[in-house]
Amino acid sequence: MRSLVSLLLLAAALVMLTACCADEPAAAPSAGDAASAAPGDTVILSLSDLSGEISFIDVQSGDTPMQLLARIDETGAPRLAWNTCRVCAGSPLAYFDLDRGYLVCQNCGNSFSPDAVGGSGLGCYPWSFDDYTVSGEQIFISGETVSAMAGQFKNWKKGL
Repeated sequence: MRSLVSLLLLAAALVMLTACCADEPAAAPSAGDAASAAPGDTVILSLSDLSGEISFIDVQSGDTPMQLLARIDETGAPRLAWNTCRVCAGSPLAYFDLDRGYLVCQNCGNSFSPDAVGGSGLGCYPWSFDDYTVSGEQIFISGETVSAMAGQFKNWKKGL
């Protein structure tokens, strides 16, 4: 009996780890209007819509809803990341919400300061990227960049 219980606990742990670390690609306020990107279309964000606080920006790639986390750092530079967790991607809960001033992964509960958005954090952090350009008061993200990331949002917030 004790072996059966141990085996069941081990199986449950493996299922939980698989959901959090799947190789399969995978409600906070939004800043400005939702952006839309079809392959080849460029997403354009206005720097004036961003501040030192985290903005949640909805983006659509085909029929896949996605979201960006964006802020301006202390030097005035934009910091962007996809609102899906590098480790938990694939889970419908692999996204971050603000809770008492910290971004918290809704799947595993890891939390960190919003100042880390756009940094090189590994592990359970938003998916940072620097494949964008800034010109004047606008940020340009290519449709190819958005489309390439859409697979990570395949199950994002589904069934919630």
